[in-house]
Amino acid sequence: MENNKYYTPSIEEFHVGFKFELLEPLKQGAVSAFEGWQKLTVKDISLLSNRYFKELFKQKYIRVKYLDSIDIQDLGFELLHNDGDALEFNIADKYDEITYLWFDYETHNIDIYVGDGYDKDYLFQGTIKNKSELKKVLKMIGVK
Repeated sequence: MENNKYYTPSIEEFHVGFKFELLEPLKQGAVSAFEGWQKLTVKDISLLSNRYFKELFKQKYIRVKYLDSIDIQDLGFELLHNDGDALEFNIADKYDEITYLWFDYETHNIDIYVGDGYDKDYLFQGTIKNKSELKKVLKMIGVK
């Protein structure tokens, strides 16, 4: 399984709805400490031009949780199979068409397809590092 649950995102990953965590510095007199990691969601893209945000980003006080099985299940998918290297999920739409999602949790490669066996129609193949990105892809391909 993934050793490191978090990564520092690139600025290009940020969009409205993007979820990230911020380590908020707390300064009291001569003592400098941290309040802890706060979960935040981008509501306005102008955040990226904020000088304070840019400094926190530069200092690597921003992180994003890597996509995991719980995130995928939170989006409505059901775990079908865990082969040790990858996980397979499915979800049914309102017409009972089944969409499958194959997730390699080491590389974060994902295949999303309909059909099974040798007759697969791929809707997406690529790397997805976090839940916000997966939500965006699912919306783009019409799964959610």
